[in-house]
Amino acid sequence: MLDLFSGIGGFSLAIQRSGIKINKHYFSEVDKYAEQIYRKQFPGAIRLGDVTKIGNEYGKIDIITGGFPCQSFSIAGKRGGFSDTRGTLFFEIERLSRFYKPTYMVLENVKGLFSHDGGNTIRVVLDKLRGLDYSVQLLLLNTVDFGIPQNRERVFFICTARGKRRPGISSIRERKTKTPFSSNAIDANYWKGIDNHGQRTCIGTLRTHKDGEGFREMKSGVCPTIPARAREDGSGQPMLVQAICTPEIDVKGQNGRIIKDPEDPMFTLSVRDRHGIAIQRCFKDQYSVKKGITGTLQSSRIDKVPMTIQDTIIRRLTPIECERLQDYPDDYTKYGITDSGEQVGISDTQRYKTLGNSITVKVAEEIFKTIKESYPC
Repeated sequence: MLDLFSGIGGFSLAIQRSGIKINKHYFSEVDKYAEQIYRKQFPGAIRLGDVTKIGNEYGKIDIITGGFPCQSFSIAGKRGGFSDTRGTLFFEIERLSRFYKPTYMVLENVKGLFSHDGGNTIRVVLDKLRGLDYSVQLLLLNTVDFGIPQNRERVFFICTARGKRRPGISSIRERKTKTPFSSNAIDANYWKGIDNHGQRTCIGTLRTHKDGEGFREMKSGVCPTIPARAREDGSGQPMLVQAICTPEIDVKGQNGRIIKDPEDPMFTLSVRDRHGIAIQRCFKDQYSVKKGITGTLQSSRIDKVPMTIQDTIIRRLTPIECERLQDYPDDYTKYGITDSGEQVGISDTQRYKTLGNSITVKVAEEIFKTIKESYPC
């Protein structure tokens, strides 16, 4: 496997989960922090560095993957396309595929590739891939259709060498989520206060950088696309609005753990739980939390506790929440390995950035499962 523009290893993790066995694993990445995370997660992978420096000395390659740089085509950028040096990196994929002639290539880019330059950009990409003697299957897939509550539309190119069996992708192309997100995702009405259902969280984006409109709620209750750019003012970043609630009475005999330790991650918000978020408040008795520490009051019976809405807060998604929305394990991006082999912590800023640049693993996993059915590997 040759994993180009590898980021933090979304394609590699998807291949691993699909059951495809990789005997020799190469990766190419230039972002320092993404590379450190990749080393931590795939210690046996061989680093090749800058894609433009890779030659033809690595023998047989069966699969090439690559989320080639999308900023040149994204509606969030200036859309320079192939006139931008990042856009020209697509031609490195063309160059390396001529060397190695892999059986399959799976490439990814943003939805904006379809409309860029009146459709000319995607025509160039398809012409180049077909000119390499590949059959190309094109998919526009949304993360939300794979049971993950994030709106993230991406274009996938599944390239199969002529004479090889193409993967059967009809089930992926027609896939629409059957998951009722109200049962496993953050609810859009938490700000109204506690109700009989106990779901009271509003999710959206903070728009302060350009339009000044402030918080913008997502009516679907589904997280907006996690971006790569982490602005200091939070603009464009997915946000939560949470009601700050305190119990009016004490209730004894609660089941489960009531308050997490300060250094622990926050509880996952779901429909089955009843939550009270405490900010600089002190609960009595078993609800006690230190002033200034955010605690969560949680129990299967907490819906019987009268709650008082004190205020609302807006906060960014945590790195762990972003990992879950990209289908990575918790704390996947928390640590990395340096060139010298030392384990280091990754800052939240870099965790947000590398996750925003990544693919959603579940989507790629389903693609590789179809490849595995077509090509025993």
